[in-house]
Amino acid sequence: MFDENQIRTVITAFALCGKCVHVDKYGTGLIHTTFVIHQFHDDQNVRYILQRINKKVFKDISALMKNIDLITTHMMSVHESNGNHKDNLRHLKIIRTSNNSLYHTDNKGECWRMFPFIENTITYDTITNGQQAYHAAHIFGSFQKSLVNFPAHLIADTIIGFHDMARRFLVFKKSISDDCAGRAILCKEEIKFILAKKDIFARFSRLHHDQILPRRIVHNDTKINNVLFSKAGDSAVCVIDLDTAMAGIVISDFGDLCRTSVNTTDENETDLTKIKIDLLLFDALVNGYLTSTRTFLTPVERSHLLFGFKAIVLEQAMRFLTDYLDGDTYYSIDYDDQNLRRACNQIKLVQEVIANEHKMQDIIHACDVKF
Repeated sequence: MFDENQIRTVITAFALCGKCVHVDKYGTGLIHTTFVIHQFHDDQNVRYILQRINKKVFKDISALMKNIDLITTHMMSVHESNGNHKDNLRHLKIIRTSNNSLYHTDNKGECWRMFPFIENTITYDTITNGQQAYHAAHIFGSFQKSLVNFPAHLIADTIIGFHDMARRFLVFKKSISDDCAGRAILCKEEIKFILAKKDIFARFSRLHHDQILPRRIVHNDTKINNVLFSKAGDSAVCVIDLDTAMAGIVISDFGDLCRTSVNTTDENETDLTKIKIDLLLFDALVNGYLTSTRTFLTPVERSHLLFGFKAIVLEQAMRFLTDYLDGDTYYSIDYDDQNLRRACNQIKLVQEVIANEHKMQDIIHACDVKF
């Protein structure tokens, strides 16, 4: 349950017209607590999203909200300059407080933010067909494209070292050495597998830190449920959840989109025989992504897309295994060895990527030559 009186008090801090007539808990997000606000104004019911920001995950709320404001303002200006004025209503836009702040801090020290509710949209937890895959990839690519000229140095790192794979590999090795939960003996083969892939982590870090790939603003959480689709069909409307939008390299976004989309099951599946790569969905993702990014991706970026897929899956396997070794301190679990099972799941997915590497590279090449 939630304290509706507290929520109504928070709402009064924001620059809204009309009167709040109803409050509902909204969504199933694990990071922030989200509510939908029904505001009655001019004989209309207008809805807004109100979120209590998780201060344990995001330490610098001011930097977080400034990032989102800079990014969304720039995206709106890009669409306006392209003559797409109506598209401004289909992007996140921060509702400021009455004193023009990007967020509100209540008398308990909790931080709150508000956005317009984007109507006539729906989200999906899994991709079920090629049309969804195409449009999801296309809109994530369009998100990157709209920010291609944005000065990346203006965006703060909301989570330090988010895709710093060299650093994560060192943390992994320390977790093995410390073995604080006494579990290393239970996952010797999985540890051996990850350690043997150290060159992949090092290569990804070089691509990023040596600026072999351009430094761009990327989303960093390209799951299907961070895309709003039109209720009228499978066309994508906009990208949401910009909390981890930071400077990085595009192959991390493409890689995580593939990781969470083309696996024939999810990362909690314990029957490893069910883990396969859906090549038809992969083809749709590639076509959608390259269609929207063809005007700005460099040849070296396009040539590393498949490597990004492989590296991101490996990174996630390593993160699950690190947390298992540390005693399950980061990811929530439903049973004792769930993080180990998740690591095994992602290791199997990596093996599937390797087994299908030539087929997937052919798909990328076939799409690439069209442009």
